[in-house]
Amino acid sequence: MRTNNQTIQTAAIILVLYFGLFVSNIILNHVPVAYSQNQDSSFQANVSAIHTMPAQKVKVDDIEIAYKKLGSGSGIPILLITGGGVTMDTWNPTLLNELSSNRTVIIFDNRGAGESTIGIREFSINQFANDTVGLLDALKIQKADVLGFSMGSFIAQELALTNPTRVNNLVLYASICGGMEAIP
Repeated sequence: MRTNNQTIQTAAIILVLYFGLFVSNIILNHVPVAYSQNQDSSFQANVSAIHTMPAQKVKVDDIEIAYKKLGSGSGIPILLITGGGVTMDTWNPTLLNELSSNRTVIIFDNRGAGESTIGIREFSINQFANDTVGLLDALKIQKADVLGFSMGSFIAQELALTNPTRVNNLVLYASICGGMEAIP
């Protein structure tokens, strides 16, 4: 049986490999196999299952957050936070399938993206982190493993800083830290 750390490490490895393959295919100037018409039926089935799964919605402060729950593990769930300008349906189906094979995975649309509403509050990383805590509260999740991608990694960092007891393990993918004071 895998431990949470092994699952997080597996997720990180899959993301790094996927990103490396994606970038190398862009450099070689062709569409990655994952997005071509020449996919095997299991990949297509995974894509279809995730995209056709209806989103649930919960009220969080001044917005409704759209989310999907995959898997049914009894341990600590893993929350995936997307980057700017993308929706929950952009997560790789193979990654979601692997992660949800033995645990609960929650994906969601940030404020103003996809099926989540915009609300009246200004967009900021702090506000997105507050929205994420509100989602955890609405789903009655006390602690989660958190994987943040791109802007989602900024949100995940803020979440971990402002609510450390809510984050079990933190995985940052395609990230930076430090804001204006950062030294590259």
